[in-house]
Formats: sequence, C-alpha cells, structure tokens
Amino acid sequence: TKLMTAWDYDARLAENFQSTFGALLTKFAEVSGSEHVKLNGQLARALVDRNDLAHHYFWDRAVQFCSSDGRAQMIEELHRMRCQFESLDEDLSELAQECVRRRGLGAEDLEAHTAAHMKELLAGVAEPHDP
Repeated sequence: TKLMTAWDYDARLAENFQSTFGALLTKFAEVSGSEHVKLNGQLARALVDRNDLAHHYFWDRAVQFCSSDGRAQMIEELHRMRCQFESLDEDLSELAQECVRRRGLGAEDLEAHTAAHMKELLAGVAEPHDP
C-alpha cells in the first residue's frame, strides 16, 4: 500500500468536497465491496433522506405544516432522520479510525489534522486544493 502524502490527502479532500453525496456513495461502494453491505444500505437510505430534505420535504408537507398534529408528525420524522444520520456518522467515523489504525497511524493524529484543515477551509484561510 502506497503511503498517502499531504498533497495526495489535500487533493482527495478537495475532490470529495466538490462531489455530490451520490457520487461519494458510488466511490465508497466501489472500494468497500461486499465487506460493508449493511453500511452501503444505510448510506443509500441517508442519500434518499438527504435529497428529500434538501429538495422536497417542506414543500411536500406544506399543508401538514399548517396543523399542530402535522407539525408534531414532521418533528417525529425529522428526529428519526437525525438519529439515523448521527448513527451513520458514528459508524463511518469508526470505519475511518479502523482504516487509519490499519495503516499504522494514530487516530488522534488524523482527527487533529482533519479538524485543523476543516477549520482553515471553513474560515476561508485555506482553499481546497485544485489538483
């Protein structure tokens, strides 16, 4: 296995930030194969939920939103989705840490580097690498 350089990491991070969620899922399915079938299924469901939230959720429930019972149902739906997204985030974080350990790197080092880089990107101090 070839060791990834900082340049490689920045290039991959920039590429992933520019990709759609669906494109990222396709990449993940290609590299994970049959080893993570359950996780791929969870990601596929998250994609459907994410797309619904981003494009249709509130429009499709405009009438439902006008009643207390309707809003209560929406809150339950959104709470369920949030729990699924959080659970999926935990599973993906564990998988990332496992991959890092297999490469002989410390999870803390990866987390620190990622957090610092994300902070710079979000603050506008750094720009995503454009390979």
